[in-house]
Amino acid sequence: MHSEIANKYVPYSKSDEDWGLFILDVGKMKTPENSEYPVGPHPPDYIFSYSKGRVLQEYQVLYINEGWGEFESEISGRISIEPGAVIILHPGVWHRYRPSQKTGWRESWVGFNGRIAKHIMETDEFCCDNPVVKIGIHSRINTIYDQLLIECNQAEPGFQQVAAGLVMELLGLIKMYRQTRMFNNREVQSKISQSKKYIEEKHREQLEPKDIADEAGMGYSNFRKHFRLLTGFSPVQYIIHLRLRSAKELLYNTDLTVKEIASRTGFSSSYYFIRLFREKIGMTPRVFRLKVRGDG
Repeated sequence: MHSEIANKYVPYSKSDEDWGLFILDVGKMKTPENSEYPVGPHPPDYIFSYSKGRVLQEYQVLYINEGWGEFESEISGRISIEPGAVIILHPGVWHRYRPSQKTGWRESWVGFNGRIAKHIMETDEFCCDNPVVKIGIHSRINTIYDQLLIECNQAEPGFQQVAAGLVMELLGLIKMYRQTRMFNNREVQSKISQSKKYIEEKHREQLEPKDIADEAGMGYSNFRKHFRLLTGFSPVQYIIHLRLRSAKELLYNTDLTVKEIASRTGFSSSYYFIRLFREKIGMTPRVFRLKVRGDG
């Protein structure tokens, strides 16, 4: 079997940098079993030998959809790679990786940079402390890499911004697949989903998160942990989020007083409502009403 490689190293302009996320390189490669690695032509900044490793000046996200191998970085140590693994590389961090001689592997990658990229890649989901994420095999991930290659090869006006959107989708899917993979227990997923719907229906009433956990048949600590992992909110934060959303709708669509809105949306007092609204929204309910109605 022969190696297969398709890659593109991408130019970018000042306006692409100003966008906040811009593409530097994208590619796909199949390395057969018992082959040298890496193979194919690459610019000097990207070539590396496994014995020496390398340090990049960009972020890269690699997806291994066939084969096994290993990864190592100065932060993580050595990690086994299996099909469906995502390898996340950060600028300035020494690393190396390679497929097993017995299996080879098929990989796709994209390199990118920018201030928005930096903000996202420094979150817990993508930080360099956790460089390998197991998400499984997903056709949607492969499709994004294919589309990235198409956009970068065609290089039509605005392609960098289209490609940046594809990278954002890629990162979103990785986060989603990682979270859902963590929950093999369908019963727990179902209970959290039902609790979320219950909160959405009853958030204007006086809800106690512990009572919601009891209704789901779960201990509160366990319920809170799984609720946060699946929704991104603690139960209390989710209730507050929905109450504030309802309050904003009433401020815009009605002439109810702030005190009346606080009462109708489940807040214990208008003082607490005003304080929380200012903290979360950045202005008082009165100022918000004036702004959204165009009176401010």
